[in-house]
Amino acid sequence: MTDFLIFGTSGTEVPSMGWLVLKTLLLLALLGGLMYVLFRYGTAWMQLPFLKRAPKGELSLKSTLTLEPGRSLHLVGLRDREYLIASSDKGLLLLAELPASPASGEEEEESSDRVELMSESSK
Repeated sequence: MTDFLIFGTSGTEVPSMGWLVLKTLLLLALLGGLMYVLFRYGTAWMQLPFLKRAPKGELSLKSTLTLEPGRSLHLVGLRDREYLIASSDKGLLLLAELPASPASGEEEEESSDRVELMSESSK
């Protein structure tokens, strides 16, 4: 009944251990290569959302500040907005939604305005 699994042998012969190991390695290499090709080149025609990557520059982590073990603040940029998010062992909390940060060539006064905006929104 299992003769179809043992290629190259007659029904009563037992294949050598080397031959079985070689066939197993070849089969694993073939499956690994197939998986690589599918994930590398197959995402375009399969249209699976979990295999697609986000557009570059769409979402970015601007800064992270660790407050203590298990607690930190994250400044996350998404399109033309920034979000201040607190994370802890219990979950995430959106603290503030801010306009996008100014370009690096602009004055620092706008930066202080953003800090004032944050403190006003937390009251």
